[in-house]
Amino acid sequence: MIPAPRNEQPMTALRQVLEALTAELERTVECGEMLEEYMASLAPLLPKDAALEEMQSVDQLVQSIANLAQFSRAIVANADMQGAVIDFEAALGVVTLNSMVTRLRGLPEPAEQEEATGDVELF
Repeated sequence: MIPAPRNEQPMTALRQVLEALTAELERTVECGEMLEEYMASLAPLLPKDAALEEMQSVDQLVQSIANLAQFSRAIVANADMQGAVIDFEAALGVVTLNSMVTRLRGLPEPAEQEEATGDVELF
C-alpha cells in the first residue's frame, strides 16, 4: 500500500486491485461451471424446454463472467498503471460478502467459516 496523505485512508495500487478482482471473477467462473454440470445432470428430469432455457441462461452468465475476467486480466497486462492508485477500502465498502472482501484483500480465508452479517447462508 502507498502511504496515506494526512487524515485519509491508505491508497492501494490499481494493479493490485485489478489482480484481486480478476482472481475473484475466475473463482466465480469455476463455481458457474460446477453449476452447469449439476444442471446438466438434472436436465433429463425436467421438461425439455424449461431445462434448455435454464441451461442457456447459466451458460450465458458463466461466459459473461469469464469474459470479464479475461478483460480484467488484459487491463492488468496492457495498462500503464505507474502511480495509479485507488481508495480500496472505500471500494470494498459496497461488497456485502465478508468472504469476498477477505479474498479481495488477498488474505487467506479462515478454515472454519463463521456466520457473519452479509455472508451467504448455505443450506
